[in-house]
Order: sequence, then C-alpha cells, then structure tokens
Amino acid sequence: MTSSVSTIDVEEDLALQEEENMIFYLALEHGVPVLPNIRAQYFDLTTDGANVLSRTLEFNDEVFVQSESVSTIVDLT
Repeated sequence: MTSSVSTIDVEEDLALQEEENMIFYLALEHGVPVLPNIRAQYFDLTTDGANVLSRTLEFNDEVFVQSESVSTIVDLT
C-alpha cells in the first residue's frame, strides 16, 4: 500500500499559475421608470497547466503516483 497526500497545491502539483482574464461589464441606466435598466456581464476565467508529479496524490478516491504526468484545465466562463 502506498501512502498518499490528500491536499493538492495547485501551483506546485498542477502547475496552475495566475493569468490575466477578461471581464466585460456594460450597464445602461436611465430615468424612465417604465423601462427597465439593462446590465450585461461576461467573465472569461480559464487557465490550464501540465506537470509531472513529484509526490503521490489522492483526489476524489483516485490515486496519482509520483512521476505521473497530469494536465489540468479550469474553465469558469
């Protein structure tokens, strides 16, 4: 049985780094009480990374062994 670590460091283990993301915001506000104000927002929050593990990890009841290649994609758009 191999010992495993249950905490994952996203920078060290998954090679996820801070990236600049796009955020758009548009608001149309007016004084006419019958017409509604309009607001639109768009967030493009994506990042990815690839790494070779330096230790054995366990995530979601799955074991990832040391020296295994992992790739991660996070898309919160």
